[in-house]
Amino acid sequence: MAMVLATLWLLLGFTVWCDLQYNKGWSMIDSLYFCVITLSTVGLGDLVPQIDGSTLIFFLVYVVIGLGLFAEIISEISDFLESRYRQSLGKPASLEMMLKENFPGGVRRRARATHEYDARPADHLSARVSKNPIIGQSAEGGAAYS
Repeated sequence: MAMVLATLWLLLGFTVWCDLQYNKGWSMIDSLYFCVITLSTVGLGDLVPQIDGSTLIFFLVYVVIGLGLFAEIISEISDFLESRYRQSLGKPASLEMMLKENFPGGVRRRARATHEYDARPADHLSARVSKNPIIGQSAEGGAAYS
């Protein structure tokens, strides 16, 4: 879905920049190039639009929304590549990927909460360290940890 939205957003920007910059010497390829370079955050600076106040507002909205869409596309590509890599190794998909694909919302929240709870360090470990005669004692003989 993000790919479709980003494509439509890119076409919107392309259409607007073609219209706004055509009289200033930009070709259609220049407008498309500017849109892709801007939204991918490369920003080479070889094409700089001449804009006024209303065009600046459009540009700011276009960039903020477009950056979010492109970030989502990069995230989806990364998830896809990670799943393919894990499949090639014979490993199960990561917890986040399994939750995204296979479970309804309530199950996702409970699984994520359980996973975060299990990943926390156990409270009893700090008590064990403070009772350890080598680790838990300072040079004066007192406890090193409070």
